[in-house]
Amino acid sequence: MSEINSIKLDGFRSSIGFLILFVINRCNNKINMDLTRVPNERKLYLCKWYFKVGFALLPFVWAINTCWFFSEAFRKPAYDEQKEIKKYVIFSGIGSLIWLVVIASWVATFQLKRTDWGDFADSISFIIPLGKA
Repeated sequence: MSEINSIKLDGFRSSIGFLILFVINRCNNKINMDLTRVPNERKLYLCKWYFKVGFALLPFVWAINTCWFFSEAFRKPAYDEQKEIKKYVIFSGIGSLIWLVVIASWVATFQLKRTDWGDFADSISFIIPLGKA
């Protein structure tokens, strides 16, 4: 039985390792979303779609939307759809910053007050640390 678990764990580790190497490779090559061949109407559609998806409690999508379309909204020469893209980029950035503040506040509050909250804190914890800080 332990051999089967070992094989599954090794497969899991290699998958995670592959994923980490893939992300590092992408970051080192600085491969960005290429919007040069996309028509302006499609850019607006994608930007709007990412903005709407962010409302499904996915603030990371708003951050991606802000990064991908920032240069289209603020650095490219003016075109018809740019004004609306700019609006979605600004709102996506604001939304992701609000989520960042909320999540950071929750983590800080929970870390500082976990022992004071007693059983309630233990009931909402995924991992219950031993002892007190």
